[in-house]
Amino acid sequence: MPHLVLGALLVTSCTAGGAWWSLAAGERQPALALARPVDLGEELEAADLRETSVALDGTVDAIPAAEASTVIGKRLTASLPAGALLPRGALGTAASPPDGRAVAALSLEPGQAPQDIAAGVNVLVVLTAGPTADANGNTAAQPTSAWPGLVTSVTTAPADRGRVVSIELNEDDARRVAAAPTGRLSLVVVPGGDR
Repeated sequence: MPHLVLGALLVTSCTAGGAWWSLAAGERQPALALARPVDLGEELEAADLRETSVALDGTVDAIPAAEASTVIGKRLTASLPAGALLPRGALGTAASPPDGRAVAALSLEPGQAPQDIAAGVNVLVVLTAGPTADANGNTAAQPTSAWPGLVTSVTTAPADRGRVVSIELNEDDARRVAAAPTGRLSLVVVPGGDR
């Protein structure tokens, strides 16, 4: 008799669990995800997309699979890995600097920028002259020019060889920074100011 009661309880529990799972799964909808990594600025192609089933409850930023044709040809405003849901916020045109401004990329070795530098930090881009010796024989690089800018992104260079830091500057200053000899630029973090 106890076995029958236990068996009936088990059957009832499994039935209730199955019904609950069925209801929860019924609320899932097909949404768009990436089939391969897609980088900032790339146009989406049909081969870049795949369908996945997710619960779109209003808090998930995902594009329903039925809207796939509307995203083909759109550019991404951020790099996304394979398998990531495609959010509406990642579609459009990558932000460009305002008129009169430009973005220059600097490849910096350790010691040429503070370790904790991040996007949104105001900096001076300092161009140094070659090392000079003082009366005691100590060598130091002397600053020759400095340009104010705003860090827009920081990424680790391939093979952990320093960092690539993108800086928004006045357009003329950006040209000067881009033309500076490799290894002669450093960043100095400064208090906030006008962009």
